[in-house]
Amino acid sequence: MTGEAVTLTSRSYRYNHHLVLIFALLFLVSSSPETVAGEAAASPTACKVTINDKDMTDELFVVDNSYENDNNENDDDKERRYVNCMGRSKCRDAIITNCPRIKCYESEACNNARIINFTESVLCEGTHSCHRTNMTLAAETTEETTKTKVSCIGSEACDVAQITGEIDEIEFVGVKAGRKVHVEDAKVIKCRDGTDNNRACDSLATFLNVRCLYCGQNGCSDHVNTCRYKFAAPPSSASEEEDNDDDTNDSSWMQYEKCKPEKVLGPNCPAGLENELRMELMGKEEIEVVGLSSEEKEEGDDDGRKNKKRGIRGLLRRGSSD
Repeated sequence: MTGEAVTLTSRSYRYNHHLVLIFALLFLVSSSPETVAGEAAASPTACKVTINDKDMTDELFVVDNSYENDNNENDDDKERRYVNCMGRSKCRDAIITNCPRIKCYESEACNNARIINFTESVLCEGTHSCHRTNMTLAAETTEETTKTKVSCIGSEACDVAQITGEIDEIEFVGVKAGRKVHVEDAKVIKCRDGTDNNRACDSLATFLNVRCLYCGQNGCSDHVNTCRYKFAAPPSSASEEEDNDDDTNDSSWMQYEKCKPEKVLGPNCPAGLENELRMELMGKEEIEVVGLSSEEKEEGDDDGRKNKKRGIRGLLRRGSSD
């Protein structure tokens, strides 16, 4: 009986030892970086990038080292990452979902891409950089203090794009930037730095239910068929909504206003935009009158048109003499 007891005890020890090893291995596997990354990828709110049905998240969702270098107060537990679509046609036809920041840089970088539920910013820089791209802001952003923004910079950047959501600021900068764009629900839209013949926000650029429209230098065409807007309706009471039920089908409800160059439009524009536009246009006038003497400047009429014309002629004469 003693020998049998010893044998049973030995077997029980080996059995328990094996169980301990199995549990240890399971713990190591479950806590490995690969498993954690896989669980994060499986999360419905995790950033995901797919191109032609291939998951490219690990390759394109990278750490933003430039942010670490530019900021002294860094949270080591929260690495700032972005989707790297920097390269010609790099993210063409991509589906980018639940990502904080997306950088589309160079020609056709994010052509025909779908950027769904981004939480912070989208940068489109370069010719046709976000051509026919569909962008939608997430209903809930990462932090209340984070300013959401879409930047379309360069010739025909964001042309024929669709941009939706209560984005804090959308800017179209460059020749034909924002051509045929359709924007809904944005808070501030800025159009600037096109040319006299090819302005930013042209060719039926449409801004629906927006709060503020900034038309800077060579931004916004001045015809309803080339640049148009409709401001968001102010909140109304329940009784007012009942009174307006019969008017919802009125065709005038969807009538647009034509954009106005060199104006800040809207009842809900942030403080300082008027001064920003004034400084921008002052810089334009200073360029036009460069080279004039103080006597010539005083000879101009009240609106400065004579001085501007003389300034241009003076530059031409000086250029020919050189």
